Amino acid sequence: MLNYLYFTIPILFFWLLHIFRRTAFWLYFWQLKEYRLDRFFDGLRESRNILFPKISFLALFLFLFSAVFLKVSFLFEGLIFALYGFFGAYSLYLILKSKWRLPKFTKKIVLLLGFSMALEGFLVFYFFPVFFRFLLGFEILFPIFISFCVGLWQIPTVLTKKWIIKKAKEKRKKFKNLIVVGITGSYGKTSAKEFLAQILSLKYRVLKTEGNNNTEIGVAKTVLGKLNSRHQIFVCEMAAYRRGEIKAICDIVCPKIGILTGISEQHISLFGNFKNIINTKYELITSLPEDGIAIFNMANKECQKLAQRTVIKKRLYSTGEGDFDIFAGNIQETKDFVEFDLETAERKEKIKLNIFGRKNIENFLGAAVCALSLGITFPQIKKIAPKIKFSGTAIKKIKGKNGASVIDDSYSQNPDGVLSALNYLKNYSGKKIILMPCLIELGKSSPSWHKIIGRKIGEVCDLAIIITPYYFKELKFGAMEAGMEKNRIVFLQDLKEISKKIKKYFKKENVILIEGRVPEKIKFQIANSK
Repeated sequence: MLNYLYFTIPILFFWLLHIFRRTAFWLYFWQLKEYRLDRFFDGLRESRNILFPKISFLALFLFLFSAVFLKVSFLFEGLIFALYGFFGAYSLYLILKSKWRLPKFTKKIVLLLGFSMALEGFLVFYFFPVFFRFLLGFEILFPIFISFCVGLWQIPTVLTKKWIIKKAKEKRKKFKNLIVVGITGSYGKTSAKEFLAQILSLKYRVLKTEGNNNTEIGVAKTVLGKLNSRHQIFVCEMAAYRRGEIKAICDIVCPKIGILTGISEQHISLFGNFKNIINTKYELITSLPEDGIAIFNMANKECQKLAQRTVIKKRLYSTGEGDFDIFAGNIQETKDFVEFDLETAERKEKIKLNIFGRKNIENFLGAAVCALSLGITFPQIKKIAPKIKFSGTAIKKIKGKNGASVIDDSYSQNPDGVLSALNYLKNYSGKKIILMPCLIELGKSSPSWHKIIGRKIGEVCDLAIIITPYYFKELKFGAMEAGMEKNRIVFLQDLKEISKKIKKYFKKENVILIEGRVPEKIKFQIANSK
């Protein structure tokens, strides 16, 4: 027994290192998917190797043949020691190199981590008599184990969420004169919200949802924590991943005005099909009262169709002249600002936005037509437009090493946004580099979208670094189709390799675009290379 303990203790030490790394990764993955089962399974479909890494197949082999190996116990124990000695040492190496995938340490994550590790410790103690076989079985079933822990922890979370939503509804009903503007769409809703809140602040006391607080629980917490009797207007961004979720938010805040910024295939793998996306976004409009106002972006084909079937009062906006309440003409775009004529049937005003990207004009127009409906004047809009600034969620331009421009567009990632950001790079005369992951949750349309984006990369960029593998093949195919050399679009994940590859492009005239959900350590390294 003593010899067994001497052999087991070092294995246990190495195993703990290895299993702690796996625990941290899976909690990171669940947190990334917002603890939602639908997003979690969709993530697994896009990266199946994380569910069954090579070690799981090796552990399965050893487990299945453990009865045979146990006949020669020293051989079996030696194999286990070698296996976990290697993976424990590898885990130690990764943490020393700061390469562990760690979750953001919120209160919930700390409690989940403590609970998971405590349960793992209990299982080790309980199965200690068959310790070696337990390690192998646990290795295979680990994703199920950690998901069980998350699911168990979600029970009090769900109950708390229902209580918060109930209290938020009760509080909202007390503010009879509050005007709520709901904003939803597959893209542009955050920018439209920021534009509108700042314009309306000229005349009203405005509350807005902050950051990513655009889900049912995020909106409910905003109502409970921030809404008070001084507020006259609540600008509420609304996000959804499935049918009914926009309506659920509307049931809390009771919007009077709804802005639909545009509809695309973003998150289609969660919605199931494109029709579900359309119907979900339209839930905002169907939730409006009879005297409400529905505002549509007529530059988007799906919004055009929805506007036609809407019977309540409508306001229409678009880039380009047409039969709209408001539109933008004579558009001029530079590296630092966009300028255009803001036009209605009666008047025209020259507008300047000190914000990057032509796509923001659509979002500004949606905010402007809403503001005009609420009594803000044209001169007021013209005056405030150049002063509008975004923080946190907006595209940012940073000076990198040797004066190179670094464009941080990492807040969100959708096909329209990526294509818009790539078009913006055309304003630069030097070399153009993009650093981005593949897009997620686009379902069956993912390959075609990545080929389209790849072609745009090939047209615009001199170098593309892709940091996730899922649709790299399609991106590369599209880029080469547009004439890009195959060695100019590369898949890299190691920070040192990325830094080495990009180093020579840090020159004054060059621009580096950080697009989408790039890990903070990579973004920090690139965006802070002074």
